[in-house]
Amino acid sequence: MIRRAHPLAAALPALLGGLVLTFLWAGLPWWWTFPHADMTRTGHLVVGLLYFPQFFWGPLTVALAVSYWRRTRVRAGGVARSVLDR
Repeated sequence: MIRRAHPLAAALPALLGGLVLTFLWAGLPWWWTFPHADMTRTGHLVVGLLYFPQFFWGPLTVALAVSYWRRTRVRAGGVARSVLDR
């Protein structure tokens, strides 16, 4: 028999990790405003475009963690509402 883990055991670390990543990469959108003398204009654009998706990693992780927790949390009646229970 497979025993389910508590939804908070998965959602809480994901939520905290997403918040850490959000604060870690918060300054990335302003990377293009800083001068980089050792880069060409094309190199500056390529590096910026390649690293820019990292800015969205934290907020997307937070959104997925909250969505998972909302889908799998235990209701007042003690019954978990999950996609697998349908």
